[in-house]
Amino acid sequence: MISNLTFEEKIKLLPQDDKLYLAGFVDRALSDYKFLAKKSKKKEEQQNANININHTSR
Repeated sequence: MISNLTFEEKIKLLPQDDKLYLAGFVDRALSDYKFLAKKSKKKEEQQNANININHTSR
């Protein structure tokens, strides 16, 4: 029964086109995640820099 299969086993049963679509979707999601993580880190670093400037200018 298909409900007893693991995620990996279910993926192996997909037609090749579906596997390529899924791989593209996952690749795009990872790219978006990395971009947002980098953007968030830059924003945090900027906020920390602003805090440091505020403390040193007092």
